[in-house]
Amino acid sequence: MAQYDAGAGANHTINRNGLRQLKAALSKAAARSIEVLLDAIAVALAAFTAEECMNFFAAPGYDRV
Repeated sequence: MAQYDAGAGANHTINRNGLRQLKAALSKAAARSIEVLLDAIAVALAAFTAEECMNFFAAPGYDRV
């Protein structure tokens, strides 16, 4: 099992940037039921390109695998 490195992942930029965009999309959808919320989540996640997703990890210094 891998040891936790307190310095690894200390920069949470990946979460802030991606989650800010996701939250804005979900707020805009204003879903009032679980079904509509799930659809809104699917649409919001599909809006992220593969390159954007890679950049969310690259920006704080995570290596590409």
